[in-house]
Amino acid sequence: MRKHIAIVTPRFSDKLVGGAEILALNFAKILSKQFDVTVLTTTAMDYITWKNELPKGEFQWDSITIKRFQVDKNRNIHRFNRLSKHVYKNHQNLSDWELENWVLEQGPVTSQIVEYIQKNIDTYDLFFYQLFVLYHRFCPSSC
Repeated sequence: MRKHIAIVTPRFSDKLVGGAEILALNFAKILSKQFDVTVLTTTAMDYITWKNELPKGEFQWDSITIKRFQVDKNRNIHRFNRLSKHVYKNHQNLSDWELENWVLEQGPVTSQIVEYIQKNIDTYDLFFYQLFVLYHRFCPSSC
């Protein structure tokens, strides 16, 4: 019986050209040769706004299952940039609230992925979280 791996990444598509997106795509392709691979991702294509653009739901791409979840809110880039300046300037003295607020403003905020992982944690043998400071990586345990 093949092990089941979930790759959790904010964006996933063969049409994206970012480094993290290509890495996730290549991991999924390579791992799917020996494992059952499911990619848990958002419907966003644009990392600036996190706007929902792709259809939500479950899709099959070659031997990879893709589960897309909607983003709860678009990012306000001006608010995020102001908060980021504060975080970078005061990184050694940030409160937990300031850090969590920055993560929430960073986005993508997708509570559906968090809920799915919580309900299906025993379905998978391994979760591979890509990109550390994103909501779906940071908040399953603390938000």
